[in-house]
Amino acid sequence: MATMERPGSLKLDWEPIEGASYEVQWSSVSNFATIAGSATSASASDYVFSGLVPGTQYWSRVRPIRGGQTEQWSDPATRVARV
Repeated sequence: MATMERPGSLKLDWEPIEGASYEVQWSSVSNFATIAGSATSASASDYVFSGLVPGTQYWSRVRPIRGGQTEQWSDPATRVARV
């Protein structure tokens, strides 16, 4: 679930899985052909993207990593960065 924070940022939340870390990605295109950024978040249940262009639509997704194995991406969430 994505929720907006301050202008130029976006917060992505997810239900944590015990023992997992997470990879998050964000993109300004729905098919993620161009990745605007990515990060690995150790055992957190949210991530705040910052430095986004206000008024631009972004898609974000997350996937767990357990035992060195990456799992499937979540369904993308989309929001427009607040002006």
